[in-house]
Amino acid sequence: DADGARRLLRRALTEPPSADVIAQVLFESGRAEAVVRDPNAVARLREALADAPEPAARAAVSMTLGEALVYAYDMEAAIGVLDAALAEPDVPPQAAVRMEIARYIAARTVLANGAAPDERLEALAASEAGDVAPVLAMRASAALLRGAPVAEPRALLDRALASGATAEEVA
Repeated sequence: DADGARRLLRRALTEPPSADVIAQVLFESGRAEAVVRDPNAVARLREALADAPEPAARAAVSMTLGEALVYAYDMEAAIGVLDAALAEPDVPPQAAVRMEIARYIAARTVLANGAAPDERLEALAASEAGDVAPVLAMRASAALLRGAPVAEPRALLDRALASGATAEEVA
């Protein structure tokens, strides 16, 4: 259970862990706190991000921190964290796709004009950055919400399915 994991990981931080695993323990603790909506999650994840040793770890922490900030309804901070992570060199492609989707959700909540986040997703969908099927599905959903002709979201979903994604993965 997440609350039990949160308590155990907090205890592990008091011992304290060795320098080579502190970033991972901070991340796991922050992630467990985020699951139970503990207000300490954001601070713990920020600390984990500062200690994260390599691009994949920083991307994972940034994604979790961005989500925690969205849940705390601090959309502008979430966008800032995700933008900083996306600007880093060597971001794993799948992590970049997930972060762009999280950024899109936060930006759509903040911005009255949805053009900017839609343009980012369009550029990502046209790129070779990992599996873009979820991005295409998100763009199809946005097209439906803005009242686009049915042919537009259908074409996007057809592209997602043509990429080899299953309907369950696209949904």
